[in-house]
Amino acid sequence: MTFWSLAQTILVFVGIVGVGWVLRRTGFVEQSASRSINNIIIYVGLPALIFRNIHSAHLDRSLVLIAVVAWGVF
Repeated sequence: MTFWSLAQTILVFVGIVGVGWVLRRTGFVEQSASRSINNIIIYVGLPALIFRNIHSAHLDRSLVLIAVVAWGVF
């Protein structure tokens, strides 16, 4: 995965969060709806974004180190 591909993925996620923030601040979405929208983003949007990027990723042995570090931090 190149830097630009990673940056694009992060920008998409930041864009989604930004749209939610703007909708909440303008009063278009009520406070009670924010929990439902968060659940949709967390349980539908993020897995779809992850699978989309994993599908196009070039896997190699260096990714094992990333997984080990992630589990260690967890």
